[in-house]
Amino acid sequence: TGATTGTISVVTPAGTATSTSSFTVTVPPTITSFSPGSGRRGSTVNVYGTGFSNVSRVTLNGVSCSYSVKSSTWLTLRVPTSGTSGRIVVTTRNGSATSGSNFTVTLV
Repeated sequence: TGATTGTISVVTPAGTATSTSSFTVTVPPTITSFSPGSGRRGSTVNVYGTGFSNVSRVTLNGVSCSYSVKSSTWLTLRVPTSGTSGRIVVTTRNGSATSGSNFTVTLV
């Protein structure tokens, strides 16, 4: 917590050594909410969170979804035709985020 991108320094009683290159801190995405909480196959779901830059995959209960990134905090996904109820996972180059609750696929 509190780390920032930059050089790394190590301080000892004998002195300080600093890296010559920069260390980059990456932050994984988070999912804070989604709406609606249920829907039919083919319907659109709004997913809210952070770190939605460079999204490489979105899944619902392990099944890949088509998606559209609207901003770094909002994306939409389309419930796949083979979709079943389960967690939403957003994957970026910095890691993955899993929803805290299930999206429910309604069949009627």
